[in-house]
Amino acid sequence: RGVNGNGSAAEIMLYNADAEADVNGLNALIQKAEAIKNDGFTASSWQALQSKIAEAKALAGQTKPAANDVEIMKRELSKMMTALEYPAEK
Repeated sequence: RGVNGNGSAAEIMLYNADAEADVNGLNALIQKAEAIKNDGFTASSWQALQSKIAEAKALAGQTKPAANDVEIMKRELSKMMTALEYPAEK
């Protein structure tokens, strides 16, 4: 519950079973992720991104992926892109 018994936008869930998946948006994000150059990121963060790119490509290649799955993948791929880390300096 929000303040004074009011709801917040974070609590609103809308469902549309006929919603078309944003595969174009996912493909655009995949291209952005693939354009990132490994200029010294940690092996684990780089591999996590590469794995997520592969998952995203597999989903985008499906005949009719679920819109919800595509939106979740877009968020996860974005998260992996921003989670790239450089090794700690010694």
